[in-house]
Amino acid sequence: MTTISLEQTHSANFEEVTKAKSKELKDCDAALTSLPNLHLKVKHADCLPILLYHPKPIIGVIHAGRKGSESGILAAVLTYLKEIHKIKDGIQLWFGPAICDRCYQINEAENLHYNLLRANLNQVKAVFPNGEVQIAFANGCTVHQNKKYYSYRVEGPGVQMNWSGICLK
Repeated sequence: MTTISLEQTHSANFEEVTKAKSKELKDCDAALTSLPNLHLKVKHADCLPILLYHPKPIIGVIHAGRKGSESGILAAVLTYLKEIHKIKDGIQLWFGPAICDRCYQINEAENLHYNLLRANLNQVKAVFPNGEVQIAFANGCTVHQNKKYYSYRVEGPGVQMNWSGICLK
């Protein structure tokens, strides 16, 4: 089995892997594939990891941090599936553990918080407004549950990473 990871840059860049040519996709925050025995993995330590499955078959991993979410990474991937692969329904998403909005303060003076979960749910609704996507939630906060998950906010630079992955057999 080949494993492919992402050189995550907090962007809206993604790639569909049609041939396993590299073990790391450069400047990439999401990957899709239909290839069997190809393990896609994403690292995270507060950002929202998203795993994707469709019975076509197609799978994907998405790294949705604040910058990527604000750039529309999930909407870009879903739009690609809708327009290029002609997928109209049946997508299943898993939203993994990430920093919650209570812990994700982005402006202390104004007490502003960012909600990664809501930002990405809004992207799903923007592309598939009629509930054509099923979503499962890990419901874990990397800050509140720091004994279970690594958190950049808690541990700082050099923090170890949580890994999430998906593969077609």
